[in-house]
Amino acid sequence: GLLHSAKKNNFALSYFDNAKKVRPENLEPIYFKGVYYQKIGENKKAVKTFKEVIDEDPQNAKAHFKIGINYYQMDSIEKAYRSFEMAIKTDPQFFEAFYMKGLTAETLGNIEEAKKYYKQTLNFDPENKLASDGLKRIEKL
Repeated sequence: GLLHSAKKNNFALSYFDNAKKVRPENLEPIYFKGVYYQKIGENKKAVKTFKEVIDEDPQNAKAHFKIGINYYQMDSIEKAYRSFEMAIKTDPQFFEAFYMKGLTAETLGNIEEAKKYYKQTLNFDPENKLASDGLKRIEKL
C-alpha cells in the first residue's frame, strides 16, 4: 500500500481499505489513506480521513498535525492553528507542530505569538532552519 501510495496509485486506496477490514483495530491504514489523499492534493478527503483516526484515537498527535497541514494548504488558517494546538496538547515534544503553530500565528498576524513558537521549535531542534528563518523574517517587521 505504501509503495502504491508513494507512486500516487489509486490501488493504494483499495489496499488501505482491505488492511483496515482485516485488522479493524489497526489505525495505520486509515492514517496512510489520509497521507495518500494529501499527496494527491485531495485536502478535504485527507482531513476527513485523519478525523476518522482522531475519532478512534483522540490522542493521535500525528493525525491532528496532518489535519492542520491540510487545513493550512486549504487556507483555513484558524482551523489549522487549532489542529496544531491539539497536536501539541497530545504530544508536548512535537516540535514540528510548534513550528507550524508559529507559521499559522505569523500568517494570522500574531507576530509575538509566532516568535514564541519559533523559539520553542528551536529549543527542541536548534538546527531547525524553517524556525530560524521564521524568526529572521518576523524580526524584520
